[in-house]
Amino acid sequence: MIKGPIMSWFKNMTAKELLQYVGDIKQIAGATSSILNDGPGFNSRICEVNTAAGLSFTVLPDRGMDISACRYKGIPIAPISKVGIRNPESVNNSGYEFLKNFHCGLLTTCGLTHIGPPSAINGLHGPFSNLRTENFSINEFWDDDDYIIQLKGKIRQAVFFSENIQLQRTITTSLKSSSFTITDTITNQAFRHENIQLLYHINFGYPLLSPDTTIKLPTVTTLPRDEVADKGLAHFLDVLPPQAIFDEQVYFHRPKPEKKCRFRVENKTIGIALDCQYDSTELPYLTQWNQFGQNEYVLGIEPGLGWPMNKPEGGLILAPLESFTTSLHFDLSNI
Repeated sequence: MIKGPIMSWFKNMTAKELLQYVGDIKQIAGATSSILNDGPGFNSRICEVNTAAGLSFTVLPDRGMDISACRYKGIPIAPISKVGIRNPESVNNSGYEFLKNFHCGLLTTCGLTHIGPPSAINGLHGPFSNLRTENFSINEFWDDDDYIIQLKGKIRQAVFFSENIQLQRTITTSLKSSSFTITDTITNQAFRHENIQLLYHINFGYPLLSPDTTIKLPTVTTLPRDEVADKGLAHFLDVLPPQAIFDEQVYFHRPKPEKKCRFRVENKTIGIALDCQYDSTELPYLTQWNQFGQNEYVLGIEPGLGWPMNKPEGGLILAPLESFTTSLHFDLSNI
């Protein structure tokens, strides 16, 4: 692990000083969009974001502007499942088809009218993560001596004779930052009331995730989803090594109602931590997914409007043309 002045060379430089050393700021930081030209994700758009502080992540405009790979100073943070990145049309919104397209990544957004197990009209976790983004854009600009990198787009979930919901997503970071913020505004564009369900499926993988990992949650109450989870309730914050046979364990938490609610996943062995801050008065439910199987090694920490149950708990009613805005702030650091 590199420490010392070499990792902070850019922090005290002005824009004028820094630009004397480079012909294109993308040498240091920026966002670059491209299209996959091979495999099941052929023709899918991707956008790579990099900062001088060692943060890098991949945004998927054709998968709801969710985030796939994420690294900090070259160390992987997010899991990439054996499914990989696929085109959204690879599956339909029924049954457990979601799992055929579940690439994990740092963020898979679930909703917008259904989360949890399949229902009569919705597949597992709803259709959102398989929707393509419209008006996707990259905006980069200097703000005093920092260089802002901002991605924007809108995603529409609409069905004739049913919902018409738009989510406007903005992802913001900067040249000098090891953090980024996702801000979502959900608008009910139908002329009827709509029950909005939203779950931010935030995923952690190796090497951040290992038996050396510590999980810190802002929990007031914890409920196991089923008998399998109940058996592990006394050790729900312990991370196991990969198991030959592992039945997923899901826990439902109620965090403290705070404007600056935070959970933390840290690994002192590799010297890295990720903090996620959000408003738990807006997202009052928190789900934990322990999946410590061989070849399927993931921890999910999932703020949301409800718990993903057979009969989803929670939700938010939006009146016609009413909007709801919430955000997640991710901060990576050395420890």
